[in-house]
Amino acid sequence: MDVSSLRRVNLNLLIVFEVLSSVRNATRAAELLNMTQPGVSRKLAELRHIFGDPLFLSNGRSFELTDRALGLREPIREALASMRFAIEESRVFDPAASTRTFRIACSNMVEWVLAPALIAWCATHAPGVKIMFNAPPSPTPTALELDNLGIDLIVDVEVGEMPQGMEKVVRIPLSTDRRACVVRRGHPVGAGPIDLDRFCELSFVTLSSYETRDRNNMDRWLQQQGLRRKLGSYLSNISIAPFVIMRTDYALALPLQLARFISQTFPLDVVQFDFDAPPVRYNMSWHRRWDASQAHAWLRDAIRGLMSDIPLGEVSH
Repeated sequence: MDVSSLRRVNLNLLIVFEVLSSVRNATRAAELLNMTQPGVSRKLAELRHIFGDPLFLSNGRSFELTDRALGLREPIREALASMRFAIEESRVFDPAASTRTFRIACSNMVEWVLAPALIAWCATHAPGVKIMFNAPPSPTPTALELDNLGIDLIVDVEVGEMPQGMEKVVRIPLSTDRRACVVRRGHPVGAGPIDLDRFCELSFVTLSSYETRDRNNMDRWLQQQGLRRKLGSYLSNISIAPFVIMRTDYALALPLQLARFISQTFPLDVVQFDFDAPPVRYNMSWHRRWDASQAHAWLRDAIRGLMSDIPLGEVSH
């Protein structure tokens, strides 16, 4: 085997290429790689020298891939994924002794539900294991994004039908919960439960990203009834919402169990509904490559157990 050409390539350069080809933005790549932006630029210069091609062309705030880069993307992704799998699965997984880091992509809302339970559980059963939560790279991440960003699992809600080209991604349901909302104590809406008309009279805070993605199944259901929520303010991060709710007459729509959890931490009241709103459905997804992985199976089983143990609201079917 001729390895002379491989001697010119540092493995870290291929990782930089993989991330850049996925996010197509130097600033975002630097964040994901835990590097400075100048550091990423230097790595990109090395890649361009090795492959004799610009690889990434600036187009405003993003990069466009050259034909050469497009041709390299899949082979490099597959090579790095195979290497990662070989390294991770070369030893028997012992959770009590493991120091592995698992990366879980989920929304702020899901992180509120899952993170406290999972991190506490790991502290008891796998004290050396680290859990890193990240925002999903897109509403429905592809197998390519799971590989490129090193995501082990995605735990999220209401992702809908799997789009075409997702044959390499496994998705299973975890649990369901009823919907509710939280308001400040003394809010004019009272203690509830409230009917659909009163719900539509409320003004809600939501995320700024909500304006650029598909509505959730609650809003689609309202649209089918010829109704819609009033959206009053948009936040960059949902964790700010309780502080806004405490000082205003806005409401925040949440899964019931999460609403109850937040009301125990902040001076907020939970308002339930007396109409049959669509339930919140939690799902878990991963790349099929990890189906037989001992470590992944352990993590998946842990999350399944924890989500089933959380006292979610009963959902009528």
